[in-house]
Amino acid sequence: MPTCRRVILRQRPRGMPAEGDFEIQTLEVGSPDPGQILLEVGAISIDAFIRTTLDGDGIHGTVGLGAPVTALGVGKVLE
Repeated sequence: MPTCRRVILRQRPRGMPAEGDFEIQTLEVGSPDPGQILLEVGAISIDAFIRTTLDGDGIHGTVGLGAPVTALGVGKVLE
């Protein structure tokens, strides 16, 4: 069964983000449901956009505590 890794926001960074602000989780991914797709990520953009989503009042939206950190990227459709 395929797996994915995701970065979870544990707490809002104070100043520069630190490793303890995040948690990396590995999950098993099942087959996609009708209307869904399964992607293999080829590249993720790590840029200033992400930092703005970590604040409680981000101008590009806000990542909730305990939620995956949003990033832009490209991938290949597997299913």
